[in-house]
Amino acid sequence: MLNIENRKTKRIVFMGTPEFAAVSLKSLIDNNFNIVGVFTNPDKPSGRGMKITMSPVKELALNNNIPVFQPQKLRKNEEVLEILNNLNPDVIVVVAYRKNTSKGNIRFPKIWMYKCAWLFTSKI
Repeated sequence: MLNIENRKTKRIVFMGTPEFAAVSLKSLIDNNFNIVGVFTNPDKPSGRGMKITMSPVKELALNNNIPVFQPQKLRKNEEVLEILNNLNPDVIVVVAYRKNTSKGNIRFPKIWMYKCAWLFTSKI
């Protein structure tokens, strides 16, 4: 699937939001993988002053000139499918992205489900 030899030719879409996901994205960037787009949660108010804050993934992507997409929802969202079609990923890496990315919710075309690598944390 992905290896050192094909890292510059395989098109990767990354989906994630928190710092945990940003660490994974940074590793892909540092190893020269071809990230063609990043999906992350929309900016939101945070902190005492409720200042609008970017996610760690968005900040990292923008600092590396990677296009960022922040849909309000994935389910039944034709715009998301159009963006993904245009990005034409070979692989979709999903790390701690809580936007209903399960097969039944995002409604990925069936072929894309075989292109996804999923990584989530759990508090047990």
